[in-house]
Amino acid sequence: MKNFFSTHLDLFGFSASILCAIHCAAIPLLLTVSTWSGLQIVSHPSIELIVLCASTVFAFLSILPSYLKIHRKLNAIVLVSIGFILIGLSRLNVTEVWEIFFTSVGATLVASAHILNWRLCQRCAVSSQKKAV
Repeated sequence: MKNFFSTHLDLFGFSASILCAIHCAAIPLLLTVSTWSGLQIVSHPSIELIVLCASTVFAFLSILPSYLKIHRKLNAIVLVSIGFILIGLSRLNVTEVWEIFFTSVGATLVASAHILNWRLCQRCAVSSQKKAV
C-alpha cells in the first residue's frame, strides 16, 4: 500500500508540474495570438498559486519520504530544489520573458525530479525483491 501511495503521489506531482510548465510557456502565447485572448481566467494569479501549491505539496509528500525511507539518494531532492528556486526567481520583478523561462524550466525540473524519484523507488523495489529470492 505504501508503494502504491508513493507511486501515485509522484504521478500527481509530475502531472501538476508538467501542467505548470505548459501553462507558463503556452498561455502567454495563446492569449496573444489566438482567438482565446478573451479567456483571461487561465492567466489569473490564483490559478498559478493553486498549481504551485499543489506541486509543492506533492513534492514534499512524495520525494522527501522516498528519500528518507527508500532510496537515500539526493538527486531528486537537488533537482526539485533547483526547480523551486527557479520558480521563486520567476516571481521576482523580472521581464516577462525571464519569468516565463524561469517558471517553465523550474516546473520541468520539478516534474523531472518526480520521474527520477519514481525510478529510484522502482530500482529499490526490484533490488529488494532480488535479495528476497
